[in-house]
Amino acid sequence: MVDETDVTGLEERLAEAQAQVESLQLAAADAEARAATAQSRVGELQTQVREAAARYRTARLASAPDVPPDLVPEVGTIDEVEQEFEAAQRVVAQLRERLQQEALEERRSGRIPTGAPNRRPADLSGLPASEKIRLGLQQLSEREGR
Repeated sequence: MVDETDVTGLEERLAEAQAQVESLQLAAADAEARAATAQSRVGELQTQVREAAARYRTARLASAPDVPPDLVPEVGTIDEVEQEFEAAQRVVAQLRERLQQEALEERRSGRIPTGAPNRRPADLSGLPASEKIRLGLQQLSEREGR
């Protein structure tokens, strides 16, 4: 048979276990609340970092007007902006050097850059026949007058 002292001991152990469970539940709820607060704060900080990177990108592009904004994509951090900006500056420097080299070669070759292309005669295909005849007679009289 079960002794009354055994039952009392078991009841005491059960009460202690229930108190521990309640304590652990409270600690878990507190930890969850702190985690949710931390996640919210992390989200706010990430937004602030992205906004700071966007402002930094704008400032860097303003400081170097020869770098096209298309060469510096909008990225998430200031370090990424700096890396993209440096890459864009290298591209601009290479392009500038290539253009200077081409200009130097052109000067050395003595070529004169071509001007505007010759004008094409006006397209008269849409004019009525009477207008075409009138224009032809006008041009003929101009030639004879010379």
